[in-house]
Amino acid sequence: DLRKSAYVASEDILRYLPNKNISNSYDYIAHFNYIQKKNSIKRADFSDPNSIKLGIDIKIPSLLVITDVWYPGWKAWIDGKKTKIYRVNYCQRGIILNKGYHKVYLSFMPLDWYIGLFVSLAAFAIMTFLLVVEFL
Repeated sequence: DLRKSAYVASEDILRYLPNKNISNSYDYIAHFNYIQKKNSIKRADFSDPNSIKLGIDIKIPSLLVITDVWYPGWKAWIDGKKTKIYRVNYCQRGIILNKGYHKVYLSFMPLDWYIGLFVSLAAFAIMTFLLVVEFL
């Protein structure tokens, strides 16, 4: 039941789990409601469609699952430090959070955007140069 668990297609996430034994993974599902109550989101800002800002108080180390569509180009920072985003449930994003209060920031910065910006600025520079040369 993906409403109470998360599938992560990355084995390196196992190093963050308190119990490394995969056969006991159902223990985490059984404690989902308890973890939800303990770990609370204190602040959430979704006003910009290209970024997410969260303030989260974590009592039990957990995987924060953001249930919008996973897409390359998303970057994440926890308390100003860049962190890895895991692909969760095949089409969602997840971030591992340890105990404590954290400011989580996610931003959509795809490579295509930067390429488009470079091409647009280059085209603008060339057109400006040609315009100046035409009037000289």
